[in-house]
Amino acid sequence: MNETDLRTVLAERSAGKTSDPAVDRLAGVHRRVLRRRRLRRGTAVAGAALALLALGGVATARTDPSPAPAGPPAGTVDGFPEYAEGARVVATARGALPERSTRLTVTPTTLDLVIFTSCPEPASLPVELEIQVDGHPFFSGTCGGSWSTTVDGWRDVGARVGRPAVLTVRAGAADDGAGGRLPVPPRGEFGVAVGERVPVGDYPFPPRPAPLPPLERPVGDDGEPLPPDALVLRSDPADPTASRRATITWGPAVRAWMSAQTPGRLRVRVAGVEVADASWWDYRAGQQASTKSATWAGEHGLRLLPGQRVAVEVIPERFTGDWLVAFVPTVD
Repeated sequence: MNETDLRTVLAERSAGKTSDPAVDRLAGVHRRVLRRRRLRRGTAVAGAALALLALGGVATARTDPSPAPAGPPAGTVDGFPEYAEGARVVATARGALPERSTRLTVTPTTLDLVIFTSCPEPASLPVELEIQVDGHPFFSGTCGGSWSTTVDGWRDVGARVGRPAVLTVRAGAADDGAGGRLPVPPRGEFGVAVGERVPVGDYPFPPRPAPLPPLERPVGDDGEPLPPDALVLRSDPADPTASRRATITWGPAVRAWMSAQTPGRLRVRVAGVEVADASWWDYRAGQQASTKSATWAGEHGLRLLPGQRVAVEVIPERFTGDWLVAFVPTVD
């Protein structure tokens, strides 16, 4: 699983039955691909031993006691939820196979943007979508879900607030989850949308379910449980907005896997350096992941040596349910 796949939050979709045998076969393959991806979400463990010795998390001062309010029900825009992932959809476009490209023009009021995509219907078949902005390569990934972007990334391709930007979206063969490629579906409609981040106070959170869904626990490669020596920091049962800390002995490369029951935000600091900043906007108990620790030197200026004693801190905001952060070993 590469970093692009990890930045892509895949939406769960059901593969509909059609009368076209070719489409049916592709739908079956897609179901298997999604199942493999769900099993591989913990990324590659491959027998690596994690030498992290946790001294235990401790609760500190409450950072944000206010629960996430529920707003009025949100609608849809061209088949996309109007509000999702902390953003409001402001522009959409759709492409119809066998034609493989479509265009979208957006005039942003901010460069804090999210890209949403949908897979070809009627069977939610996978395609790889490549996006250019004003002719500059920008992003690529498997359709379905949302793609987080950065303000600097948009600036690098010439996007500016108040100026129209043209996104060209091309569909191609998707990864089959086993190192190969799937054929492009013979027909179907794929979509792309751009959303602008909105202030937390303006976001229409969904109503809180009762009971809350179970907290999704990170797993290793092929769905195996976490290694017994993996460091796991959990929310304080009495106060899910309390920070948690531990001092550990650093070992092989890891990735921080984060899971939460309710809307909120988690920031993860290692040796005082922020290595992950993740937000949840619904109650689906989803997972998110940091980049590999092997890349933190270049990304964050953080260089850690095996055997070094390191302070780890998780800073939660706005949560009204459980969350956890697990440091899962990776293969570089």
